[in-house]
Amino acid sequence: MSIIAENEQLREITQTSGALRGARREAALGKSTITVTPPPSSGLREPFELREPFDAADTAQYLADSRRLRYARLDTAARVLSSDRVAKCSRMPVPGTDYVHIKHNGSSASYGNLTTCGSVWVCPVCSARVNMERRVELQEAISSTRSFGGGAYLLTMTIQHTSSDSLAGLLDVLVEAWRRTKRGKPWSRVLERYGVVGHVTVLEVTYGDNGWHPHKHALLFTKVPLSAAQVSALEAWLSARFCRMASKLGGYASPRYGADLRGGPLDDRGIDEVTKYVTKFGLDSELTDTGGKEAHGFTPFQLLDSLVFNDKTAALFQEYAAAMKGRRQLVWSRGLRDLLGLSDERGDVEIAQDDLVEPSVVIMTLTGFQFAQVTLRGLRGELLAFASSCPDAEKIWLWLQSHRVKLRPDKVGDDYRRAKVLGRLKRGLV
Repeated sequence: MSIIAENEQLREITQTSGALRGARREAALGKSTITVTPPPSSGLREPFELREPFDAADTAQYLADSRRLRYARLDTAARVLSSDRVAKCSRMPVPGTDYVHIKHNGSSASYGNLTTCGSVWVCPVCSARVNMERRVELQEAISSTRSFGGGAYLLTMTIQHTSSDSLAGLLDVLVEAWRRTKRGKPWSRVLERYGVVGHVTVLEVTYGDNGWHPHKHALLFTKVPLSAAQVSALEAWLSARFCRMASKLGGYASPRYGADLRGGPLDDRGIDEVTKYVTKFGLDSELTDTGGKEAHGFTPFQLLDSLVFNDKTAALFQEYAAAMKGRRQLVWSRGLRDLLGLSDERGDVEIAQDDLVEPSVVIMTLTGFQFAQVTLRGLRGELLAFASSCPDAEKIWLWLQSHRVKLRPDKVGDDYRRAKVLGRLKRGLV
């Protein structure tokens, strides 16, 4: 390629990058797909929102924006939790190697050979990846239930809370109340009476005007669909028992709102709606769920967005991270996966580390030195967005150069700076 042609391409890439930065500036004025809305009565400002795509072009832009948002949130989480493993997530190659792949699956780009934390609670990147697989598994489970003529019903449980309640205390009551609800002969008799063959429970947390709001979802699978009268009777029993167990633990669950059971037809639309609702955490659907946000408050990842407006959310996210540590997000009852013909369950860390989540090809490879610069300049999300729309290695190199990313150490001092940068990354200092 001639010098003139290369300069022209570099100018084109720079202009494209300028347009992207301009779009982000316009976002603050509400002129693009990313908007900022006024603060609610809780005193916390609203996080960035992504609007649902309507066509192929919108979908591509939507995915690009979601990647930028996840990595921006990951950078914030790393600063807030500097001693946690999330501070090192997606920042350097797998130990023992010195390269990072950029892969493309035909529609979007992703990284390969990166260290990951696998945390579904505090890492926006790993959470999205893990929960995408969980969603597919739940879709398969409900489809399998439909194939043998069974039913699936969504139970939601919550306890009363105020702004003075700690998240850890609320979680202890909620989780233990549900555990006791399932204990003993009364539970066994109810399972037999209504033909419940198993359940999947999901833990979710939001924050709003009344403080922390933890709640549990339980997807109940039955041998045959239940009548409306049976659903009502089962809900009444579950509500009474759950409220009683919460009371014994010093908490309070409303007889009317403490436990809610609902179900619908297991057609394709019904399956999709249930699985999206149960596994919305960490996925793009949660980022766009403005109705849910207004009703239930901020998701923990949305708290990271508002850090630029209110430092209070840093302390809230630290409290959240401490309270969720060691807890499981999604749990299958014993024997249910085998009954529904599902494969062995994989752990969160295993899913997050798996480079083969979806078929893709390597379009280019960065050295550890090059990727360290991408990380330090806050370009991980931007790079994936650009590579998704332009899977051309030569143009990606030019894009990197336009963002002052050096392709190789070319001075004596660079070797020292490279070692210093990688050392800071490994210690989670940047």
